[in-house]
Amino acid sequence: MFAYFATGKFTFPLEWFLRDWAPQLVAQVQVVPYESLFDFRSLGGTAILSDWDRLHADERTTYSRWFAERGQGRLLNPPGGVPERETLNARLREAAYCNFRVMPAQALPADLRFPVFLRARNDHRGSLTPLLHDHAALTDALEVVMQWTRPSDLLVCEWLRCTAPFDAGLYCKFSAMRIDRHLIPRHVLFARHWQVKHPDRINPELAAYEREWMETFPERDAVNRVFDLAGVDYGRIDYGFDAAGQMQVFEINTNPMVMPKRDSVAPLRLDAQLASATRMIEAFQELAGESSDRPARQGFPRWVRARLRGPVRPRNRA
Repeated sequence: MFAYFATGKFTFPLEWFLRDWAPQLVAQVQVVPYESLFDFRSLGGTAILSDWDRLHADERTTYSRWFAERGQGRLLNPPGGVPERETLNARLREAAYCNFRVMPAQALPADLRFPVFLRARNDHRGSLTPLLHDHAALTDALEVVMQWTRPSDLLVCEWLRCTAPFDAGLYCKFSAMRIDRHLIPRHVLFARHWQVKHPDRINPELAAYEREWMETFPERDAVNRVFDLAGVDYGRIDYGFDAAGQMQVFEINTNPMVMPKRDSVAPLRLDAQLASATRMIEAFQELAGESSDRPARQGFPRWVRARLRGPVRPRNRA
C-alpha cells in the first residue's frame, strides 16, 4: 500500500492510469487530495507527494508542517525538495541542460531573447499565448492574460526550436518517468505545432522510431542526472534537442498524466505503450510492497476537520 497526494482537481492523472491500465493496483493505492489532509491523524507508510507547484506558498507551508509532524513513513518528493519552475530552470542552465530562460513577468531582463511565450507558474497547460516576437506583442499579450491571471503567477519563457533529428519541420518531445529508483522511457511525440501536447503525426516510421528509442533510451544517464538536480523522486521529464543536438529540458511535472486513455492510443503505438505501462506497474507494485499501512483517519467530526483544514485558496485551472 502507498498513498498518493495531489491537489483535489488533479487526482485524475493517476486514477485514470489505475482504471485504464492497472486495475490490479487499485487496492494497493490510496489517492488523497491535499485538501483532505487534515482528515488524517498520521501517515505511516510510503507516500508520493505530487503537485507542489500547484500549491500556493501558504498551502505548501501548512502541508509541509503536517508531513513533518505526522509523516512517519518514507516520502517521495518530500516537502522543500522540489524547486519552483524558475529555480529549476536556473539549475538546469548552469548544468547545461537547457539554453533558455524562464522568468517572472514582473521582472524581465533587458536582454530578453525573442520569441517568447507566457505560461502560468502553477499549472501544466503549457503556453497561454502564441509565440510573441517582440516587446510590443509581449506587452499586448500581458495586458490580455492579466485579466484572468494574477501578474505574480505569470512566467515569460524564451522559446527554443526543438525538432525531430531527421526532420527539421517536425517538432518532437521526449518524455520519461521516474518512480523512485525506476527510470522508464514514456514516449516520443511528433507534431507540426511548436507546442507538442499530443501526437498529430503518426505513421509506421515514426512509431518504429519511438519503439527503438524506448528500447535503447540513449539519454538514460543524462535524464537521471536531471532528476537528481531537481530533487524529484516521482515525476515525468519532458525534453527535446536543439539544432546542435543539445538536450533541452522543458519541465518536470510531479503529477503528470501517467498514461493517456487507453482507447486514445493509436494502434501503431500501442505495443510500445503497453511495455511502458507494464514497467510502471512493476515500479508501483514495488512501492506498494514496502508497507501495508494506510493513512490513519482522525476521529474528529467533519465540522472540526473543516476548521483544522482552514480556508482553501482559489487556484487557476490547469
